[in-house]
Amino acid sequence: MKPSPRNLIGILVLLAGLTVYALLVMQLGARIAEQSILLQTLFYIVTGLLWLWPARVLLGWMGRAKGRESDNP
Repeated sequence: MKPSPRNLIGILVLLAGLTVYALLVMQLGARIAEQSILLQTLFYIVTGLLWLWPARVLLGWMGRAKGRESDNP
């Protein structure tokens, strides 16, 4: 089975997106560094989970290419 170009595009978008997202979270995290530990904890829990939604959508998009290939004999 040959990998689809959709997988390569998806991986590159995921890596670039996560890099930009991590840099953004670090910048925002630096601004709340002097805040209470509870606020910091909530911030990092929320931002640590927030990236999962776009990644799930992207991985679903990547997986649809495999379903189409298996339908064609």
